[in-house]
Amino acid sequence: MTVIQSGGSVKYRTAFAVLAFATVACQCESVAMGSVETTSKDTQAIYKAFLGNWSGKEHASVNVSKAAVLPTSQDIQDFNDCLEIGGTANAISAKSTPIVDLRGTIGDLSYVRLVDPKMWHAKDPGDFISKGQSAESAVNAGFSAGLLTLSAVAFNSSHDLAAFTYSFVCGELCGNGGAVIFNKVSDRWIQSSKSCGGWIS
Repeated sequence: MTVIQSGGSVKYRTAFAVLAFATVACQCESVAMGSVETTSKDTQAIYKAFLGNWSGKEHASVNVSKAAVLPTSQDIQDFNDCLEIGGTANAISAKSTPIVDLRGTIGDLSYVRLVDPKMWHAKDPGDFISKGQSAESAVNAGFSAGLLTLSAVAFNSSHDLAAFTYSFVCGELCGNGGAVIFNKVSDRWIQSSKSCGGWIS
């Protein structure tokens, strides 16, 4: 930095202030990025735990929509109503981020097939049954071709409680969904047995 001798003290202080501000701004950005990175790792751990439970011990393959949209404001309210923590400072917040492509989050799971929902077509068990196939094989075919869609994960302020919605569609009258709650226990995310807003068709 060049210091101007003649009447340059103001310019020197201004340059120093700009440099100091830039340094603080960079530090703030680093903190923010660290927070985002932590949230991303938690989201990854939560999805992987859920999908592990979903696919079972044999890790049956599952089609998962490649995008995770934001939970709606009604979803957030439902999470908190279900947990009976609505209106408290530690309630689950709407401040989550949509995920356009889940490859970086769950793409390394061998039993997950990420699918563009616009390109997906159901294999409705009803169609197979109408063609003479047994109910069991028709349902198995429908389930294996079904599509699981996850919402983005929403957290509470202390980051030890999380929730998201899921829907699984395998035909016109074939599917289920609801909300999933996770608790952080000793740095591990554990799926709660509490059932919130479930539906079945």
